[in-house]
Amino acid sequence: MIRINPANIGMEGECLSGEEDSSFLDLASFPQDIQAKGPVKYALHASLAGRDLLVTGRAEVSLLSPCAVCLEETEYRLANEEICIHVENVPMDGFYDLTGDIRENLLLNMPMRIKCRENCKGLCPSCGANLNEGECSCGKKGARGKKKDSPGKGENTDWSALDQLKF
Repeated sequence: MIRINPANIGMEGECLSGEEDSSFLDLASFPQDIQAKGPVKYALHASLAGRDLLVTGRAEVSLLSPCAVCLEETEYRLANEEICIHVENVPMDGFYDLTGDIRENLLLNMPMRIKCRENCKGLCPSCGANLNEGECSCGKKGARGKKKDSPGKGENTDWSALDQLKF
């Protein structure tokens, strides 16, 4: 748990840094097969303004996830360099737990689709070959649905009805 005691925060504030087990991210609740590769690393600065707590800083964790396009396992650095947490009327006795706030700040920065590289070519829709590793040999459609070889006469494809249109 990432906790701070507001009573110990001086005039200059208090710096918090360290590592926390990534289990608090609760990645098992995500539909994708995403796993943390290591701990969550954080560097935070906490200050008080009256009875209000202001925490700024950064946090990061390495994730392992299948690429959303080619399904190869890829490592992704999930980070938030601009964490800003404001808590009004923080109790001065005891500790305040920042773990949930840090989780929220990190997960809000997670992309909808994690890709192994920006120009990932994906899988051949016909044979399933990984097009990042080279051309497939099925002779049907390649990356982005472009025809590699045109179908033979009378061969029925998903788009064969369009071939019958007259312009």
